[in-house]
Amino acid sequence: MFRTAASPSVKKLADEKKKRNNQLFFSVVSKRDNNLYLVKSDYSETSKNPRVQILFANDYLKEYVTDFWDDISTTGLESEGNVDFKNGKKPEKLIGRIIKFASNEKDIILDFFGGSGTTAATAHKLGRRWISIEQLNNQVDLQKNRLANVISGSDRNGISKDVNWQGGGSFVYAELMEKNQGYLKDVQQAETTKQLEDVVHRMIEGGADFDFRVDVEKVLQDPKYQAKVLADKKQWIVKVIDKNQLYYAYSDMEDRDVQELMSESDIAFNKSFYGERDL
Repeated sequence: MFRTAASPSVKKLADEKKKRNNQLFFSVVSKRDNNLYLVKSDYSETSKNPRVQILFANDYLKEYVTDFWDDISTTGLESEGNVDFKNGKKPEKLIGRIIKFASNEKDIILDFFGGSGTTAATAHKLGRRWISIEQLNNQVDLQKNRLANVISGSDRNGISKDVNWQGGGSFVYAELMEKNQGYLKDVQQAETTKQLEDVVHRMIEGGADFDFRVDVEKVLQDPKYQAKVLADKKQWIVKVIDKNQLYYAYSDMEDRDVQELMSESDIAFNKSFYGERDL
């Protein structure tokens, strides 16, 4: 049983009958269609569209909506989507139910934690557009393989049979443009003090972002720093690299120096993604 706004004619009848009795529930007969309507009288008379009419779930719902769904299996999913991923993969049928509840075809589904690509694959099969974000390289590879299977039509499990999925569509794979992240990798990969010094000097000359509270060039000349072993020097450099500037932001493309680091196709892609024509 649930409540909904009534038609103006039923609302008018309910208002009139509400004045004549004190019952919580009562019925009215519409003169327009001669149907009997059940009404709950605790609605607000000042509301423009109050929930007046009582409807029965048996007559209006195919399934009862609850917060406990025991009809979807959460085990045996390791190879769903034709990619192996144990302990954490969500079933496509569960994600599909949520997507259908919360969106319409061609809507954009955004998943900040892409994992093995369940949300992207399910959204694709349901005719939604999607953006999937993932940080871990091994899971990025899982997603690319899984989505390639979806597009080719070779993915025949998950919700594929339910929606008669035959394949189709496409996706674009893109990576963030590294800023401090590239320097961070070079620092971590340095195997000698000379290699580390070369990276640090390249960072200084290239305008890398450091913690604003630290004068890096001054510290490099400090005997205490120079006496450190390689591992401790690397740890200190990693610590003072500004982690908020690991990647370039879209707004950085307004900087001509940044544009010189990018190909014309990369610039065009970014403009297209954000719906802009000119910088």
